[in-house]
Amino acid sequence: MVFSAAKLRALGADAVKVLLYYSPFSASAINAQKFAWVERVGQECSAADIPFFLELVSYHDDMDEKGPEFARIKPDVVVRSVEEFCHPRYAVDVIKVGVPVNMSFVQSAGLAKDKSLYTRQEAAAHFRRASDACSLPFIYLSEGVSNETFADALAIAAEAGSGFSGVLCGRATWQDGVSAFVQNGEAALDAWLNDQGVKNIQNVNARLAAARPLERQAFLSLGKDDLDDLAMFLCVSPNPAIDKRITLPALIPGEIHRAQTVQAFPGGKSAHVAMVLKALGAEPLWIGPCGGSTGAELLTGLKKLGINAHSVTAIGETRTNLEIIDDAGVVTEIREPGSPISAAELSALERACNELFEKGKESTTVIFSGSLPVGAPNNFYAKLIVAARAAGCRTFLDTSGEPLKLALAAHPDFVKPNRDEAATVLNLRITSRESTANALSQFLSHGACSAAISLGADGMVYAPGKSAPGFFAPAVPLTPKSTVGCGDAALAGFAFALSTGSSAENALRTAAACAAANCLADSPGAIDKDVVNKFQSQVRVETFILGP
Repeated sequence: MVFSAAKLRALGADAVKVLLYYSPFSASAINAQKFAWVERVGQECSAADIPFFLELVSYHDDMDEKGPEFARIKPDVVVRSVEEFCHPRYAVDVIKVGVPVNMSFVQSAGLAKDKSLYTRQEAAAHFRRASDACSLPFIYLSEGVSNETFADALAIAAEAGSGFSGVLCGRATWQDGVSAFVQNGEAALDAWLNDQGVKNIQNVNARLAAARPLERQAFLSLGKDDLDDLAMFLCVSPNPAIDKRITLPALIPGEIHRAQTVQAFPGGKSAHVAMVLKALGAEPLWIGPCGGSTGAELLTGLKKLGINAHSVTAIGETRTNLEIIDDAGVVTEIREPGSPISAAELSALERACNELFEKGKESTTVIFSGSLPVGAPNNFYAKLIVAARAAGCRTFLDTSGEPLKLALAAHPDFVKPNRDEAATVLNLRITSRESTANALSQFLSHGACSAAISLGADGMVYAPGKSAPGFFAPAVPLTPKSTVGCGDAALAGFAFALSTGSSAENALRTAAACAAANCLADSPGAIDKDVVNKFQSQVRVETFILGP
């Protein structure tokens, strides 16, 4: 039978996967035929609206793929292969590819130094390079190696911060069962599968914590017709973190302390925003650079919370922020600056964001929040806002200092600094209702389409536009566990309400209720929707006239 993508879909297929032996070093005439064939399959899959998985098997016409000669060039073969087939003309949705090194030549205790071709650090660098070269979701194939070897390859991928989305492996899990079947028959194979076979799969699964789950990248490959039906929220986090909360009896400078409890959570302002959006019923997509073990921990934490995450591979370790709470309820925060971000990493983040802006267009609300990493220019948010607005996205911003000042000229749809951040950027004191109204007016005159200022225990103010009255909501009276993340919860409340058609008054009510719910949460962003609903009914909103 002759198949096409349309026929396969009609027969019930959920996707099309083709396997291609490809070498960038092959004759150009041969590769031209392969390019045309893959392009044809991609066009058929696009027309049939069915996902296209492309499996790339690396080789060289004149080399043994298992020998040292090919091992030396394998990183380049893999990089050049994924760079080629990530081109939009092929319409590939997911790349399946081998790891970029031959694990038999990675330096280890069992391999003589003079026999190795890469140190473990060099192997990790090749993983990062191949990951950065692949702009599509990708998964690793095992290439017939042993279970132990494949698991070690995945461990290096995690150490490197590779952006892989999982694995599709066969022989790495079952090949040793063949001898059991040959020697002792079907019953012996069944016994092997139920014992060692299960252990092999568990061994691979244990290495997948750092993987970026494929379903979490669905936003990247949704068609425009799908996106038109969704209110999408994209949370951009240029400087993410792990939040570590420590409790102790009292914090005394210069003394040794023993913590009572230590807890770690996905952190950074954008993670908090995404968590609150998730609690409100949205399906946000988080994007940011992740590196090292803390980057892997962050992605694992977001996954456990059911939050879609798209990481951009970073060489530097993702930072850790400390929140220290003593028995009197006093909160001390220590925020790391984070590892410097390279120009290549920043460019990769910007490209990924721009792709998402173009995919989402008018259906997407983009929320930029948090500080910028060391090495990022102060106008980074301004550039992204310009690109997002050009694509038709709504833009929300919560940052401070020079990045906030420069971003105003890009006309974000909404900004939400706190009182101190607003006072610093506008160079004025905010001590009364009148000075707050004046600050809101200045944000609008400097380019923001709307603005809110969180005032902590004094409540929140909101200006929906130049020609509209301002709104004020006093804070809900309560005794907070911690106020860390309350501004992020308020931002998420505004974004959710305004993007789903709420009035300005109800949007402020939702934001104030989210901030209050965060005060009672077990960790920043971990709000309870029932608590939000209860507080919404308690929030009263007043109107006032904006300043000159």
